[in-house]
Amino acid sequence: MGEAQQKDSAEGSTAAAGAESLVTLKSIMAELAAFKSDMQKKDEAFKEEMMKKEQEVQKKDEAFKEEMKKKDEMITELLAALKSKTEHKQVQMSAGGEVVELVSAEDLKALEARVEAYEARLAAQDAKIGALRDKPAPPNPPAAAARPPAATRRQLSSATGDKTEFAITGRTATLSFNSRTLDLTPTSLTGEGDGKLTCSGELHATDFVTADGESVTERIEALRENFTDFVTEQLKDGVSQGLASVSEELESVRKFVGMVPPSTPTSPPPPTSPPPPTSPPPPTSPPPSWPPAGAVWLNGVPITPTVYAGASVSGESIFVADNQYASLSAVDLGDFGISSFGIELKVQARAGGGFPELPNRPYGALFIRSSQTDGVQTGPSSFIWSDGKVLFRMSGDTSCLTAAGAVSDWNQQNTLKFTRTMGSGACSTLKIVVNGVEKESCQACDVLTTSHITSSEMWIGCNHEDHAVQNLNMQITQLQLTT
Repeated sequence: MGEAQQKDSAEGSTAAAGAESLVTLKSIMAELAAFKSDMQKKDEAFKEEMMKKEQEVQKKDEAFKEEMKKKDEMITELLAALKSKTEHKQVQMSAGGEVVELVSAEDLKALEARVEAYEARLAAQDAKIGALRDKPAPPNPPAAAARPPAATRRQLSSATGDKTEFAITGRTATLSFNSRTLDLTPTSLTGEGDGKLTCSGELHATDFVTADGESVTERIEALRENFTDFVTEQLKDGVSQGLASVSEELESVRKFVGMVPPSTPTSPPPPTSPPPPTSPPPPTSPPPSWPPAGAVWLNGVPITPTVYAGASVSGESIFVADNQYASLSAVDLGDFGISSFGIELKVQARAGGGFPELPNRPYGALFIRSSQTDGVQTGPSSFIWSDGKVLFRMSGDTSCLTAAGAVSDWNQQNTLKFTRTMGSGACSTLKIVVNGVEKESCQACDVLTTSHITSSEMWIGCNHEDHAVQNLNMQITQLQLTT
């Protein structure tokens, strides 16, 4: 019997060991499956990262090609300008038969120096672009580490007991809705600290409850009822006083017609003196005329433009042409252009066509206020094209450009209006209106250095740096600036 017990015990141990091995094998297989799934996810993430890197390299290469194309076009344009300046005859015969020099050697040397300076600047920019292109790409990022457990992950919200906090840090924390959405004005909630929260637009809700637990809707309803009761009481009092006054008038009438004898004898009234003669009303002054006299005015106050090299001002118009331009002084303009503003004017091509630099340059500068010369041109500016396109911008980084044909005919007078309306933060809305019809609306969120604006004149009919280019042959009438 002892041998049978030992045999049963051995068989039981063997079965238990087999079951334990099976459990261990299953757990190992589960871990291997989890490891394989994790490795597949890492491999997919690595492939996706490599694809992004390839796309970034392709975008940089396309941007480099586009930049090189712009540089080549600029060089071609400068060479064409140099050729046009030097190919025409430089002398002519005067009435007395004397030879008169039209272009001096100093002017040619100055022009050649300017071209060389442009070429040096382009060469420096090309070297910088080449260095950026030749810069080796950053090494591939290391494989992602294993995903940490949920308890150690970084969270946007924090929970303490039954409370959960959604936190946005910073001295001025803004939550923006519909930001950079075409045809929509963004709305923002801004925390300004010290318990102050500002909403940039309307806030709609069924009801509001104060910190004391009082419903605003119920409070308004109670005030309405109190106001109704107050008005009713006032009407009652007014009616009572009116009835009393009517009774007194009736009593006076009865006494006058003899129905009620007077209590005391009345003396005859004194004779009435004739009324003094009325003087005629003073003459009314005629209403002020609008627009006020002058070609340019800021917020209704006329300001005087400065004209150069043959440009002129007559009545309400400024006349500009090739190498003939005008400007408005920085002192007169003050802070105009750094915040919300409007610019409205009438423009019409003069005899010979409105774009004197065709065909090399089919556009011209309508106005520019900027002291920046590195291509960004921070400040309000507008350019117009011979095919009817109109451009309006606050910097070279963001431009608002209409389609061709926005202006159908430059030979007739057209009214152009440009507005900038500030929104939340540095963002603003730029609009272009042609003959009363809105042609383009854009969102611009560039952070601007306002000193580039306030330190500069506003140039009209020319480039702000080189006044001999981007000229227009136009009559500009009733230039209105408003803030």
